[in-house]
Amino acid sequence: MPTIPDEKDMKELKSFAAPPQAVKDVFSGLFALLGFKRGDAEDWKFAKRQMGSVGDQSINSQMARFDPKPLTPAKVKYVQEKLAPHSPEHVRNVSRALEGYYLWVRDTVNSLPSELKDEQPTEQAAKQ
Repeated sequence: MPTIPDEKDMKELKSFAAPPQAVKDVFSGLFALLGFKRGDAEDWKFAKRQMGSVGDQSINSQMARFDPKPLTPAKVKYVQEKLAPHSPEHVRNVSRALEGYYLWVRDTVNSLPSELKDEQPTEQAAKQ
């Protein structure tokens, strides 16, 4: 399982009032993997509320308990599309705090079974 970033990185990222696109994309992908609906995953205000969660509801705790079973190929494709414009170097240049989350999402997707990564999504499935 990929390494979970330090909680202090979350605090830095939460401080963005208007985050760079890379931050939005990485967290949209992260929230999609964690089972949030697309509309919520793409809403920065929602993201900031989630970043403030503590205990078992914290993002890092949810990452530690990640279960790929409910994922669909469409959701995985969505996450891949969110990460596609970015590289570790680009993300690091945007925010060192973001890099760990980017790597967790990328490595988690890369470790998924191939059947989740091969199918072309339908528009309806991508909205789940």
